[in-house]
Order: sequence, then C-alpha cells, then structure tokens
Amino acid sequence: MVRKIERSHREPDLNGNDKQWIGTWSTAAQPFLPGSLQTFRNQSLRLIVHTSAGGTKVRIKISNTYGNHPLVIGAAHIARRTAAAEIDPTSDRSLLFDGQASTTVPVRAMVVSDAVELDVPALSDLSISLFFPETTQATTSHALARQTSYVSSETGNSTASAKFPVARTIHSVVKGH
Repeated sequence: MVRKIERSHREPDLNGNDKQWIGTWSTAAQPFLPGSLQTFRNQSLRLIVHTSAGGTKVRIKISNTYGNHPLVIGAAHIARRTAAAEIDPTSDRSLLFDGQASTTVPVRAMVVSDAVELDVPALSDLSISLFFPETTQATTSHALARQTSYVSSETGNSTASAKFPVARTIHSVVKGH
C-alpha cells in the first residue's frame, strides 16, 4: 500500500526555494503473488518502515497500481516506532489527504498525503497505520519488503493506538488494494 515516505530537506533548490522533498524509504509496486492475497475488513494495518535520511516533515504515497477497485482509506497515521507494533504516542500524527482524514485511491493510481511535522531521525523506524473500513484486498504489494506488518482484529480504527491490538502479523507485505 504505502509506496514511499518522503521527508522535507531544508536547503535551497536551484530555484531558490527552501523546500525540497527527498525519499527516505520506498518500494516498488508489484502485483500480489499467487496464494498470498491478503484481505482486510474493518481493520487497521500497521506497517513498519526503516528510514535512510532524517527530516522534520513527512508525507506518504499510497499506491493502488494493481488494484481492480478503488482503495478506501478510512484513516491514516504516522509515528516513530518504539518496539514491535508499538509507537511513541507523542510522535503520532494524523495524515490528511487534501485536508481530509479519509481518501479513496482510484484504480491504477496513487495518492500523496499532506505533509506533517514530525522529527524523523536518520536510520529509524516509522510506523504507518492505515484503517480499511471496507473489505479490501491487497492486490498491490511488495513481496520482498523484509519487514513485519501488523493487522488488528475486525474492531475498527486502531490507527492512533500506542499499543496496537495485534491479531496477526504479515511478513513481507507492504502495498495496496
């Protein structure tokens, strides 16, 4: 689902602007592998990503590149991870999309969140939490993510939970609908 995390780099670019976005983590979108299709319904997914560069602002891109249906995101959060699926609650930020808490990613498309202020140390782990209010199949994925992701039980939006209610784990999944 999440394709890329970018952070703001505060040096003037060639046009004299002092905002330039650089990628600190990304992955290539792939169709799901046979036998590995994940389905979510009224659940939250907590993805853990390891950054390269640090920064003070972040935004994410969510991909539905291989989706056959629109991807509905009911809520999204980003925070610094402390351990396993837990986050530092003081770092938790709601992600908005054009000022809205929810978004729909069209078929074979991508959306970018609005930027949020967040101190991100270089070489740190971030947690990206997404809530899927509707039945969602992860048809866009990345089989070689080499990271553990966490899925809540079917109890609704857990994106802001410091102690994420883990119902199961997924290894090497990271993409979309």
